Amino acid sequence: MLAILLSTYNGERFLREQLDSLFNQRYSDFTLYVRDDGSTDTTVDIIHEYQTKHENIILLHDPRQHRGASGSFMWMLQQIDADFYMFCDQDDVWMPNKVGDTFSLMQQCDLKKPTIIHTDLAITDENLHVTHPSYWSFTKKPAKYSASYHYHCAYNNVTGCTMLINRQARDIAVHIPENSPMHDKWIALVVSYHRGTIRYLPYATIYYRQHATNVIGAKKSDSYLRKLQSLRELLRKNGQWYRTVKELTNIPLPYFILNKLKFALLRALTK
Repeated sequence: MLAILLSTYNGERFLREQLDSLFNQRYSDFTLYVRDDGSTDTTVDIIHEYQTKHENIILLHDPRQHRGASGSFMWMLQQIDADFYMFCDQDDVWMPNKVGDTFSLMQQCDLKKPTIIHTDLAITDENLHVTHPSYWSFTKKPAKYSASYHYHCAYNNVTGCTMLINRQARDIAVHIPENSPMHDKWIALVVSYHRGTIRYLPYATIYYRQHATNVIGAKKSDSYLRKLQSLRELLRKNGQWYRTVKELTNIPLPYFILNKLKFALLRALTK
């Protein structure tokens, strides 16, 4: 069973396009689970509207509101029993081959091991005009480091809305530390740390919409070298993530800093 987890919050503007793209997938054997985070617009009404058209949509009830995107996804991951999981943002558009292609690659892996399949993204403006064909290239976070635990201590190149994970990955990652920034970064770190499998498709399967209210977006690394000039700034920006990494791996702070500097330099040298 494949569970697609959709977290919504005041998403009425783009939600229909995302839902239409889900139900236009070439692979359609999935259940869509939706958790709303306390919307005050017509988001929930839109979900109810689509429930009348599609039997495989389940709107979950959570008495707690305003968990945020990461908290919402992790809550759903804890509640839902499935063999495979995908994460869906409310404002993107999935290409018709997304579910089928990632699921096909998943089936080629040793499913006894924690496994992640992910893909590139095509960055678009709010009207879905492609502004850059590759998120990995735009952000200088190459996919070749996807399976590297050391890389995931420093950066994340496994974007949540492209991820497909199996139950084994879910089981080791489901209890996220409170200080962890985002669910995808945590899941990639945990799976790489436990020597799981992280594989990727070398092409985009999502139109990654950028607009004024993105929670997380595609940010270019123009000013990163200037930030690295100050160790204090580096520690301030990465202190939260270091505490998360240390809780899992007991990594010493000096190694964390040197590892971060190493991959920051490689990132700066990436054309």
